[in-house]
Formats: sequence, structure tokens, C-alpha cells
Amino acid sequence: MAKTLGIELEEHRVESLTALLNEAVDRLESQRELTVRCAPQDQELLDELLAQAQERNPGIKHWKVVPDASLEMGGVIVETGQSKVDNSVAARWEGVEPILDQLTVARAGQDDSAG
Repeated sequence: MAKTLGIELEEHRVESLTALLNEAVDRLESQRELTVRCAPQDQELLDELLAQAQERNPGIKHWKVVPDASLEMGGVIVETGQSKVDNSVAARWEGVEPILDQLTVARAGQDDSAG
């Protein structure tokens, strides 16, 4: 399942990062100074996306993109002095794992009752 997620992220990296960055910026209370942490491979793309975000959100005055080797490609963490939005792959996966676990348990129960 993780391999499938990785392939999907690779194929839709620009769309995914654009949506996640926009969501993160919208959720932050203070948009004046942003620190965006990302995988080193995503730094150039995020610089471009932040320039576009600034056009839509003039309150964003300053930002810096910080490459973070601990983050997987396709994830982003956006921080201000007061807020943090963790849209890293690991954080998103934490939300999906319990659902997959429930589906696995439910399916195992169906298989047991069918035999």
C-alpha cells in the first residue's frame, strides 16, 4: 500500500504539493512570515508555488523554504510563529493507517465467516 501511495505521489507531485501548500496557507492564522519545510527535491518547486500563493494572499510578506532531508518528497510543513500545519507524507499516512487497519480486520472477518 505504501508503494502505491509513493507512485501516486510521484505521478501527481505538482498537483499534490500545490493543493497541500494552498490548504496549509489557508489554515494558518498568521500569514505574514512563513517557514516552509520540504524534501530537498521539492525546494525549487515550492519557491515557485509560494510566489503564486503570495499573489493570491497579499498578507504573505516573507517566506523561506527550508530543505529538510527527514521529509519525504511530496510532503510539506508550513510554520509561522503561532501556527504549524503538518502536511508531511508521514502525518497524512497516520490518518490513513487506522482506516486501512479497520478494512483489513473487516475483510478478515468476512473471509472467516465465508469458510
